[in-house]
Amino acid sequence: MPPRRIARFHVSLKLILRDTQGRMLLLKALENSSMKGFHDLPGGRITWEERDLPLVTIMTREIREELGTRVRFRMQQTTPVAVSLHEYYSKRYRRVRYALWVFFEARYLGGPVVISSEHTGYLWTRINKKNLRHYFTGGALAGMQNYYSH
Repeated sequence: MPPRRIARFHVSLKLILRDTQGRMLLLKALENSSMKGFHDLPGGRITWEERDLPLVTIMTREIREELGTRVRFRMQQTTPVAVSLHEYYSKRYRRVRYALWVFFEARYLGGPVVISSEHTGYLWTRINKKNLRHYFTGGALAGMQNYYSH
């Protein structure tokens, strides 16, 4: 039997951030993104320098980068609440890339949300099984479907 090729995935940590009213924070995807016309969740990839750090520490860095340094939140738990796979075309590398998305959950405690250049805006809204396809596509949709299936 020939050896199997091992798939290579980027790992992206995503945060389901809810306010006290149960609304979820969604980030508007860039127009040149594979998620154009849909929303994303705060988070991002693990850097080489972070490979030995706890995932919650990496998530905190990502949140500060994408939502601003004054946003306060509390992780609901330190273990993931959902996972998904995402295949996308990278314009930068001119090829299909793959990402493993790992979802965590947190409570928004306050502070101004200041969006980075990675997104075009944000909204707080109620998300449920029935409206997932309205807001999400790709890995975000698969992850949220996984989250709501539990």
